[in-house]
Amino acid sequence: MLQPDRFDVTVMLDYYAPYVSGLTESARLTAEGLARRGWKVAVVCARHDPALPRHEVLNGVHVFRAPVLARVSRGFLSPQLPLLAKRLAARSDILHVHLPNPEAAFVAAGRGTPSWS
Repeated sequence: MLQPDRFDVTVMLDYYAPYVSGLTESARLTAEGLARRGWKVAVVCARHDPALPRHEVLNGVHVFRAPVLARVSRGFLSPQLPLLAKRLAARSDILHVHLPNPEAAFVAAGRGTPSWS
């Protein structure tokens, strides 16, 4: 599946479609709305269901899912999630992180201060 060299925005959160919650719906509506307007959008999340593909395009949005190593209640351990998010953020103009997210500080580190020129 072809993907752009760069993205306009990378959205990072723990769960994404087909998982449904208020947070995932907010992220999905934002990502799909931007994609409809011609933005190149990546979403990085956990592969909460092993049957889901690691990469797919849903309604114009490139969804990248990191493998889950272990589950704890509704949470999970996914060491590859922040690494994947950091790689995608480096290829993006904007990083949009949904909090709370323990890995957010690691991913955002080194992004620098945005330029508004």
